[in-house]
Amino acid sequence: MIQHLVMNKKLHDKELFAKAVSHSICEISQEKDSSEILFTKRAMINQFKDNVVVKNSLKYLIHNLKKTNTHRQLNDNKNQLFLLFLDNKRKVHKHIKHKTTTNKKIYVHGINTLLSYSLDKLKKNKNIEVIAPKLTPIYENWQYLGEGIKYVEDLDMYYAIKESNMILIGADKISKNHTICKKGTNMCIEIANKFHKPTYVCASSFYLDAHNAIKDKEFEKHYEKIKNKSISGIISELGIHQSHHFYYEALHYNSWLKNKDL
Repeated sequence: MIQHLVMNKKLHDKELFAKAVSHSICEISQEKDSSEILFTKRAMINQFKDNVVVKNSLKYLIHNLKKTNTHRQLNDNKNQLFLLFLDNKRKVHKHIKHKTTTNKKIYVHGINTLLSYSLDKLKKNKNIEVIAPKLTPIYENWQYLGEGIKYVEDLDMYYAIKESNMILIGADKISKNHTICKKGTNMCIEIANKFHKPTYVCASSFYLDAHNAIKDKEFEKHYEKIKNKSISGIISELGIHQSHHFYYEALHYNSWLKNKDL
């Protein structure tokens, strides 16, 4: 299943990829003991080390694992993980929806799985206009957007943001001081700040790099690093927080994120 995802270039869908890796771990656990599973987990992390959602999903999968009934425990954790992914999407959308009661024109940039789930619902509301730039499909969740979105050329980004009420940005990874997003995000934030537009990053606690391991090589091609202090806040399943508060809230809410084993 993992190879199928790689061949179809769906690496940007981090939750789908995390599900595939979790499935593989559970299948392997049918024939191996706990020590071999931990070795397999580390091997997978080395293969997909730049995908923080996969890393955190495996932390969740393995945390509190006891030596007996390993396969059953892993499958139970996997099912809970998948339910968490869905629940997080719903909670993020709830907070975004609350923000749209006063912000009717929304500019979005860097669509991640959480943001695409919310946009799919928001675009059905005729009172809300969702605007998105035309970006390279290879690193956008392009297939999720569909109709109901107003697309603008890169040259029109300045005016589109100026006329918008709120900016939503999909995160790929969040650390204590920085966030990794799609290319063009810094420009988007600079324009938004110039016109005093509220700008929010959308993520869940599974996007948190708890040990601040962001390296420059990770965002050379399709991604770039933004300073968390340059945005209004982070919208997650935990609510709407200033960036530094989100970091501590996520660690408090998910103690297994602190595990340095990975």
